[in-house]
Amino acid sequence: MTQISHPTSALENYTQDYSDLFKDKRLFTGFQATITGILGSGTTRIAQIAKAAPQTGTSPHSEQRLRRLIHNKNQRADLTPARISSKFTTRGAKRLAKHDEVKVILDGSDLRKPYSTSLEHLDTVLDLNGDPVAGYPTLNAIGIGKNGKQALLYHKTYSSLEEGFKSEREEIRMAIQTVTSALRAQGVGRIIWILDRGFDDRKVIDWILATGGCYVIRARHDRNISETPDGKTKKLFEVIKSKPSLGTLEMNRPVMVDGKLKRKPTQASTRAGGVWLPKPDVLVNVVALEFKRARAKNAEDQGWVLLTNLPVGNADQAQQVVALYVLRWSIEEVFAWTKTALDWERPRPVRCRFRVKKATRVLEFSAFRSLVALAWVAAAFIFELDEALEPKAFRALALLGGWVPHKTRGPGRRVLAWGLARFLDALLVEQLGYARGMRRVLFGEDLVW
Repeated sequence: MTQISHPTSALENYTQDYSDLFKDKRLFTGFQATITGILGSGTTRIAQIAKAAPQTGTSPHSEQRLRRLIHNKNQRADLTPARISSKFTTRGAKRLAKHDEVKVILDGSDLRKPYSTSLEHLDTVLDLNGDPVAGYPTLNAIGIGKNGKQALLYHKTYSSLEEGFKSEREEIRMAIQTVTSALRAQGVGRIIWILDRGFDDRKVIDWILATGGCYVIRARHDRNISETPDGKTKKLFEVIKSKPSLGTLEMNRPVMVDGKLKRKPTQASTRAGGVWLPKPDVLVNVVALEFKRARAKNAEDQGWVLLTNLPVGNADQAQQVVALYVLRWSIEEVFAWTKTALDWERPRPVRCRFRVKKATRVLEFSAFRSLVALAWVAAAFIFELDEALEPKAFRALALLGGWVPHKTRGPGRRVLAWGLARFLDALLVEQLGYARGMRRVLFGEDLVW
């Protein structure tokens, strides 16, 4: 990838993969303005997107233009959610092209809209306390390649109330097939799927095996299994207690505390072995962890049971499976920073003295899906900043976002998003004529942006 010294040039280069969705240069410029505006405003409110993008911030009727684009009202543009998602997946797969092995973390993340009433096909999801609220479920995937290189690979917002919706299982199947096809097309070797308890389903295992992939899934169900093909049926959680002990494992266990991810030093006694799932018989390896000195408030604190088709014949192999499952929390970190940096979940409407200021984005479900998909396109650009920008420009952007230089730790995505937003604000202010030479003041004469 050619490195560029100017962030907006890097962003223009990044969006070129989407140019064939438009038959009109003006419409493509509007698309670029939408991505830029999402990053500049840190929100998905169309009015703020239009005002934050340097391409449209000084133009009249810019909000109407972007709203028409997102609603796909132009015959010379194909900005449907499906087309955006397809391009998005292809772009992410290219970032991991020809890797010998890619770990794919697939997980859901609910978009909660507790104060919404007029959005089309508004579904029901759970809030952080487990109570039902209005919103939409989403399905997302990130890929991790060699040396920890990450890429966003898949996103879909769906509703069980939408016409033509089949099932959550079908959404998962489509995600597995779509991501696998995209990675295989880029010459990726082994694909390892890392899934949480919500994906503990025999169908999911069969779908992954059908694609030639590997999997690590945390067990949720105490299902019927046998210790030999066509053997006597037993319960999984009872059988694993009789499997050979592999000793004690030291690990930094990820835990969520008040919505924040923390690492807790934990000792775990480890057992591993193989069992058979019935009808048809499929061999599944199991790694069981029992946490020592853990407060057993819930199943999360007691231990993990991991299902895999990777080898677990010795302590090192079992530890590798555990390390793979720990990677699953990488996507939780992505959810955490995108929901704050891009403001996906709409806050309560603000009441003022004269009227209620509604935080309405769009009401049509198709347009809403397009808007959220575009937010993922914007988020994926942050993943590529380290390769898209020259080192000096990348460092300057991180410093602008509030990064404190560290010997072993680089800037996080949240800091980069803040730095990019501030830079775009500076460009907009300069266009308005309020701050001549602002870039020289911020970055010095030796760095020309």
